[in-house]
Amino acid sequence: MNACTSQKNQEETGLWANDPRSVLDKDVIVQICLCPYHKFLIYRYKSVQQILIVDDDKSVLFILREWLEMDGYKVHEADNVEHGSILFSENPIVLVITDILMPEKDGVEFIAELKLSCRDVKIVSMSGGGNIIDRHLCLRIAKSMGVVEQLNKPLVKENVLKVVHSILD
Repeated sequence: MNACTSQKNQEETGLWANDPRSVLDKDVIVQICLCPYHKFLIYRYKSVQQILIVDDDKSVLFILREWLEMDGYKVHEADNVEHGSILFSENPIVLVITDILMPEKDGVEFIAELKLSCRDVKIVSMSGGGNIIDRHLCLRIAKSMGVVEQLNKPLVKENVLKVVHSILD
């Protein structure tokens, strides 16, 4: 059914076929535009891609959430690997951005667990803490485990968005 024939459906159901109330849920972006020829609204839907961020630094979680949500992504955040594993199992995550050097359990172990449970998951690793040798070694190990991109801290918004777009678009 196209938008031009939706008036009959509206009379029967009380909702237009292209009305977002008929299909809208919390993970859908709605784009509304006016059809210049027929003078009615057209609704387009796009599923929101979900990203998981795992980092023990709350300021990194905050800034990444801000940047990615402003860019249209749904963001889940975890301050440790255990919480990240739970969020990953409960949500349709398309990209994981994880710190490498964290207390308790590090990002390399988390990457190994993710790859065992879901080979196709896309992972970006990031690091900025620890000594230079440990950081570079961990990043190289992560890359060998299937990480698609790496980010160095301090993070730069343009670099982060460029990496995310190159992976998801």
